[in-house]
Amino acid sequence: MRTIIAIITIVFLLYSCQADDKNIIAQARQNVVLDSSYTICKNIYLWNEALPNSIALDTFQNTKHVLEYIRKYSPLLNGKNIDRWSFAMDKSSWEKINNNETTDFGIKFSYLNDTTLWISQVYKNSDAFEKKLKRGIRIASVNGIEATFANKTQITKQLSSSNVLNIEFYDGIDIKKRETLYAKSFIKNSIIYATIIEKKIGYFVFDIFAGKNTINNINDLFQDFRQANVTDLVIDLRYNHGGDGNIALTLANLITPKESKGKVFTRIINNQKNSLLNYSLFFEPSNNNLDLKRVFFITSPETASASEALINSLEAVMEVKLIGGSSHGKPFGFFTIPIGKDYIFPIAFKNINANGYGDYYNGIPVDIEVGDDLMHDFGDIEESCLKAAIHYIKTGKKLQLKNNNYSNAINYSIEQTDLFYFSGQK
Repeated sequence: MRTIIAIITIVFLLYSCQADDKNIIAQARQNVVLDSSYTICKNIYLWNEALPNSIALDTFQNTKHVLEYIRKYSPLLNGKNIDRWSFAMDKSSWEKINNNETTDFGIKFSYLNDTTLWISQVYKNSDAFEKKLKRGIRIASVNGIEATFANKTQITKQLSSSNVLNIEFYDGIDIKKRETLYAKSFIKNSIIYATIIEKKIGYFVFDIFAGKNTINNINDLFQDFRQANVTDLVIDLRYNHGGDGNIALTLANLITPKESKGKVFTRIINNQKNSLLNYSLFFEPSNNNLDLKRVFFITSPETASASEALINSLEAVMEVKLIGGSSHGKPFGFFTIPIGKDYIFPIAFKNINANGYGDYYNGIPVDIEVGDDLMHDFGDIEESCLKAAIHYIKTGKKLQLKNNNYSNAINYSIEQTDLFYFSGQK
């Protein structure tokens, strides 16, 4: 009996040692990842000189915590750290974002004037699109929760944690309908909507500078605009959170005057330690270029990063008019850096235009302030922002509108860093 107990004890001790060894090895590997992440930040973070020489690795659980930690060493703006965006995420999640792959309902909701809840955007190929839901529909309830502003937190939780969404909405003034939505995997479309208004005004809603087919889709759209002899262009970036700088340059080369060829689109300015790595991207008007003298953008506080870089860069070479609300205020970008199973994205550079300007930390101000009109679908000429743009194109005057309040997007946070990015790879 004693022999059996001794054998069991030895086996248990051996197993415990093996388990401890595995834990030690796993922790050592994690420490290498954390240390490497911080070392890279010490080298490429835009404000790297402010970072401590070292960190206590046992205070961080993952790369996300390291990247959140470095933000507090960025300069203060209006009493808060200017860096709200440095982040990390696992490689597979990032690749899905970069390829516009998602698994969700394909729908966005926003509150109008912090009161009633409306559908603000629907993606093609999603379950919401297949069930003919669209922007401009008012919501009565979500999973049995009344769609009041007071219930915003509960509804947001349902959107992020549920695979099934039972919504009740208004068809017309007071007739209620019900629909059940299921989360599904699909490829999001970057061009949400496009049309030609009154045979000369090109208009399209652009969601994000990402996706494998986005450049081809942009070129095809502008070929249609060019063949239709479009003379004015309105680009709706109100929900565009940024993306690949090369896609932004592709779009710019379809808009800009032909005489801008060879001029600077944007300059990438690194920290002082890496100043020799600064570089510029240049305008090169493409075959379907519209050779415009002016362009109109619809913007909001969600208009961020690469979309702001596009606007700022074009302002140096042509007339640009902004309608809606001031943009987000992020003249910075990241490089995609692999570390273990993750990518890390410390703010690494600042974007400036050909005039050397990039200080739009509080957002790029609008020329015509107009609220986000959730009661009308994209492309509806009665939608307030588009209506204001058309009026200015026709008359050269600002349209005075009563609705000047902004929507409050329920599934959007100003700190949702994984969507606010400008990729700086050449």
